[in-house]
Amino acid sequence: MNGFPEGWRLIFLINLPIGLLMVPMALLFLPADRRSDGRNAGFDYEGVLLLTGALACVIYPLIHGHEVGWPLWCFAMLGTGGILLAMFVRNQKQKLSTERLPLLDVRLFSFRDFNVGMAIVLFYFMVQDSYFLINVMLLETGLRFSSAETGILFVFQGVGYVIASLISLRLVPLFGKKVLQAGILIMIVTLAMHIIVLNGPEVDRQWLYPILFAYGTGCGSVLPSLLAVGLKNMPIELAGAASGTFSTFQQTAIALGIGVIGGVFFSHLGPQPDVADYIRAYRIATLTNIALLALVGFLLWLLPAGEPLSGEIVSH
Repeated sequence: MNGFPEGWRLIFLINLPIGLLMVPMALLFLPADRRSDGRNAGFDYEGVLLLTGALACVIYPLIHGHEVGWPLWCFAMLGTGGILLAMFVRNQKQKLSTERLPLLDVRLFSFRDFNVGMAIVLFYFMVQDSYFLINVMLLETGLRFSSAETGILFVFQGVGYVIASLISLRLVPLFGKKVLQAGILIMIVTLAMHIIVLNGPEVDRQWLYPILFAYGTGCGSVLPSLLAVGLKNMPIELAGAASGTFSTFQQTAIALGIGVIGGVFFSHLGPQPDVADYIRAYRIATLTNIALLALVGFLLWLLPAGEPLSGEIVSH
């Protein structure tokens, strides 16, 4: 089609008209932020440019570095991203000290539970979406499952997620972070079962459906209340800034997971991979995800037990 994207890639174009429509609607209908003294708070364009540049310089080489053989410009971009991130933090501190409204309120990082929660979000969401990437690659490209069969498998995962999320929202107010810890344990065990079942060209399909369903129940026990564990002890005046920071960090973690875990997977395929190569790459990438989930479980343990959570913040 003369360079125009074909097939399933067209679904991403739906974001363009919606995004373009939301800009004028936001300008027309959303009230301007105001400081406590009633003045217009303004917008931190400088902070947006620094943070966007930093994230782009970090994420792009992580995603594309393996494909192009990690040339020098990849490491240069990573270094530039680190410099821009340091400049962003300094810029935000200066704005806060001069009573200008920063894009990111750096006072958030003085709260231990918030920092632990940010680490939880990082490691969890690195697993969340990279799971789909490496499973689709193994099932469809490595094991020659049809796209319809792979889709049905993920429907079972989705059904498990929906059921568990509805139940967990009732259990979290009673048992707090223990519900999330149980969900992480379920995810770890079922990922190990993925490795056991997906260990050869002939896969016993009847085991895959309950395993993916069980994995979905683990996700559903964690995800709907994940952000609440990091926000429940935040001061009211910082709750909005903390929630926005968590959401931004969540999207960044997803991109990092695709880049890092995807990089681990593809780096073990070789130039002309066969089924055994796909299985080996999948095993190593999944073991990496298991290690990341173990870190999430440890970080949840570090959070104070305190009172059971009084509510939930759905994050995905």
